[in-house]
Amino acid sequence: MLFIVGMTRGGNTWLGKIFDSHSRVLYRHEPDSILRCREIPEICEDDQVDDYLAAATDYFLRVFQVRTSKAVGSFPVFSKDFHSAAAFRLRRAMVYGGKAAERTILFPRFFRDMTIPDLLAAGGPAPEMVVKSIAALGRMNLFIRAFPEAKVILLLRHPCGQIQSTLRAIELDRIDNAVPATTDWGIYEDICNTRMARAAGLEMAAIRAMDPVERLAHRWAVFNDHALGVLEDHDNAIVVRYEDLCDEPLAESRRLFDFAGIEWQPGNEDFVRQSSGIGVAAQDQETYDRVFRDSRKTANQWKSKLTPDQIGMILAITDRSRSGAFFEAPGDGHLAENQS
Repeated sequence: MLFIVGMTRGGNTWLGKIFDSHSRVLYRHEPDSILRCREIPEICEDDQVDDYLAAATDYFLRVFQVRTSKAVGSFPVFSKDFHSAAAFRLRRAMVYGGKAAERTILFPRFFRDMTIPDLLAAGGPAPEMVVKSIAALGRMNLFIRAFPEAKVILLLRHPCGQIQSTLRAIELDRIDNAVPATTDWGIYEDICNTRMARAAGLEMAAIRAMDPVERLAHRWAVFNDHALGVLEDHDNAIVVRYEDLCDEPLAESRRLFDFAGIEWQPGNEDFVRQSSGIGVAAQDQETYDRVFRDSRKTANQWKSKLTPDQIGMILAITDRSRSGAFFEAPGDGHLAENQS
């Protein structure tokens, strides 16, 4: 199994779909954002792992079985070796039908929560499961204890890029009725209760008084640093910068397939070329959730979308973090080599 983790608006959906374009991959899209668990801390400290390991193991096993339209129906829908032609057509129709029904006035929640079966062919090839998560960064110490053989990709996006994209999502009201990340006070309470925040003297009164981009910068630093501290020395984990994937999508994708032990296919190359803009006309950059786009332009658009003051506030916080060391010094204009 491969687990792709990163911040929301961190480029994880594109990477997940690159893997989903493989004919033997069974893909789950953010199932732990659908099946939530309040009994496990959002950010689990290392000395809490033994206390929550049993509950976390049970929770992740249930997460892998989530098959709602969001979890199994992200577009585009690819044909698979483990589906017969009839099963593929039926499952695709259920995905498209479920997505369309979610936008109706009557019973949208029913269709959003409806289970779409995997329809695996009896006696067919065993699929490679790939799960993409934007909710597990603070729980990665639990995950690797529960599933030590699983491969993990931690995708880091430049803090300014991730924050600009988050602000854009809030502006367009594309946050699935969730509390905006800028005012999700419960998450900031969790952040302030971490050793990292306590060591820095970070308190809720200060968080509430901050500019929204400063709050998002602390969120970026704490969650990414927590996951990085767990995964950077783990044999089955790899840390990847989103910007590197955007700059060299074919080379980076092939490297990640090699890491995951999944054979590269011509269809993967076709999808990477199409979705990154290699050899095709650049796509509309203002579309919030478009998978097909000019990857290099997408990675750098924060430089023109954020104000100099916003960039300065973000980097003043993230440059002090371990994750921030993966990126450039202020003002250089180019990504630095991995400094970790």
